[in-house]
Amino acid sequence: MSSRIFVPCLLAVLLFIVATPEQSSTQGKGKRPGGDAGSEPKASASAPAGTLEPGMSKAVTLELKAYGGKLVFESSVKNGEQVKAGSVIATLSAPELAQEIEAAMQTCERSQKICEAQKIDLSNMMASQNMKKRKAQLQLESLDRDLKNYETFERKAIIERAEIGLEGLAANIAEQEEEIAQLEKLYKNNELAKESEQLVLNRSRLRLELAKRRQKLEVQDHKKLLETDLPRRDKKLPLDLEDAKLEVEQMDASFASSRFKLEAEILKNEAALRQAVEQLEKLRADEANLSVKAPCDGAVLLGAPGSGDGLNIPHKSGDTIKSGTTLATIVNLGTLAATIQVPVSEIINYQPAKTIKLTCDGLDLDVDALITGRAITANNGKVAIRVEVDNASGELFAGLSVKLPAKDEDNILPNPDTPDAPNTPEKE
Repeated sequence: MSSRIFVPCLLAVLLFIVATPEQSSTQGKGKRPGGDAGSEPKASASAPAGTLEPGMSKAVTLELKAYGGKLVFESSVKNGEQVKAGSVIATLSAPELAQEIEAAMQTCERSQKICEAQKIDLSNMMASQNMKKRKAQLQLESLDRDLKNYETFERKAIIERAEIGLEGLAANIAEQEEEIAQLEKLYKNNELAKESEQLVLNRSRLRLELAKRRQKLEVQDHKKLLETDLPRRDKKLPLDLEDAKLEVEQMDASFASSRFKLEAEILKNEAALRQAVEQLEKLRADEANLSVKAPCDGAVLLGAPGSGDGLNIPHKSGDTIKSGTTLATIVNLGTLAATIQVPVSEIINYQPAKTIKLTCDGLDLDVDALITGRAITANNGKVAIRVEVDNASGELFAGLSVKLPAKDEDNILPNPDTPDAPNTPEKE
């Protein structure tokens, strides 16, 4: 906020904080020769003039980051009181702030617990998924070994065992048939063996009959093995292997999707936790900011700039205010500044960093002023210079008109070589 806004109010308020013009002169200030206090300065009526204003002023605005409840003005320092940077100049109360802080703390705690629980769930899920995947991979490896074993050895062995079994049965039947033929020859015309002939031959013939029936069944089984069982297994084992591979692939995709969803929830809740923590920190900062502190040294001008006459309107205890309200302005009158338009014909005598004399309108005083900047462009035949006046003694007032005295040797700098300053008067 520009310091010029506060000039009218400073004239009204700062009478309480600055010394009267009747104080004794100090270094750099003195009565003009031949004049009495309060008499008009002996300067040209058309002499370049400007208005003194505070060298520095800062608005103190209440800026709350999170609290949105009621704000009540409680107390403040006295209007015009001199303060140091960091000192408390006003206090406010926020009736609903404690409740908002408590709610924010509960939100943080709840969000923290949710995040921790979800991270545990994610860890357990990953452990379970890894175990299931390992089992599926072992099953896949087992099926792959089974298929390779079947194709290289087992299929041939199954057929060979079946064929050996059939060959064994055929040989056994042939042996039994030969045995029965021998027995029949043995018992023929043998009167002594007639009693055991039927017993032995019947047993042999029964065994032969059973062997032939078994052979018939084995032949059928062998045919079924070659035409049905082995072809089915030829197809099944590769399909089982492909199913196991697909299961592992689908398992990877399914597990990844589950992890992604849970991780997304964790990220979402972590973001909510960060927001809750940030909200809590802002509320606590707002709580600290209820004690409003001066941003710099200076005099306190309470209230926000008003309208009309420009006087500040201080807040009263119990007033309800809003965030963004200007509570005071800190003005430092230890240094006053003014902008003076100097004719182009004389500007060569007013170089930055030069000390010149100024005449104070209404006071029989000449003061030293330091040129801190000079414009590089002219406007209507004049060039602006910026000057600062030391006011540590408090003799001068913001709003006081000052003039360059009539031409004299004190303010003439012959043959200047100093280059122009920036586009507008600025402090070097």
